[in-house]
Amino acid sequence: MNAWDFVWYLITQLGSDYFYVAALTIIYLGLNRKLGKKLATIELSNIWLSAFLKDFFKIPRPPKEFWKYPVEGYGFPSGHTQGTTVFWGYLSLYFSSVVLLLLTILIVLLVAYSRLELGVHSLLDVVGGVFFGAIVLALGFFVEKKVVKKVKTYINYFWVSLPLILFIISVVSGCGGKDAAVTTGAFFGMAIGFAYLKGSIKEKPNLKVGFFNILFGAPSAFVAYYLASKVQVLLIQFLVMSLAGLVISFLPFLIERVTKTQETQEQVHHQV
Repeated sequence: MNAWDFVWYLITQLGSDYFYVAALTIIYLGLNRKLGKKLATIELSNIWLSAFLKDFFKIPRPPKEFWKYPVEGYGFPSGHTQGTTVFWGYLSLYFSSVVLLLLTILIVLLVAYSRLELGVHSLLDVVGGVFFGAIVLALGFFVEKKVVKKVKTYINYFWVSLPLILFIISVVSGCGGKDAAVTTGAFFGMAIGFAYLKGSIKEKPNLKVGFFNILFGAPSAFVAYYLASKVQVLLIQFLVMSLAGLVISFLPFLIERVTKTQETQEQVHHQV
């Protein structure tokens, strides 16, 4: 891989699993829990869909002699392109920002081209990624705006049941493999935390709490992802990531309680 290829390799990481592990963890733990929950729901569901579609269509990647770094699995649709379309597209729609929309278009084009430049996807693959990503975005916003509000009382049941349903579909169909197990597991664990802690923690943490959330939460997420990727049994992968998702969702609650306790003790100490 020459220097120019390495530049495209770095750009393509904007659509990698590691990027989403970091980004979703940081947004939920350190910036905005409401946005983090919504973004995690749509992005993890999208990653599951991409993995499912790859095994369903079974369209091979370009010949290996064109690859500039090793990859696994089928080619259609491009998971990097599909994930980038959903992640950045959701942010631009959530904030109703023209600037973010333009940035989304730029990032999607760069990631899509990087897949072609690195020889690991065809034009059909990346176009398919954008197509299915756009469908997920449209469907996600329709459910969020039209359906969720009507069944608000049962939203916690929806959060918990959706990843379980997706995981069962993957196991029964044989489509999705490790990526499906890992994403639905993380989704399931976080969903349990969302449901249990609803209204118990602040939507936006202060700087101190947010810092400690990320400090402890991000390494936990990466360790869990690494461990899950090393085992071959789908159920174990699902359970490992479920535990990680649960820990991450409860972490803000625990750290807020610890910091409040420390602040109370300091106040008492000063009064004495």
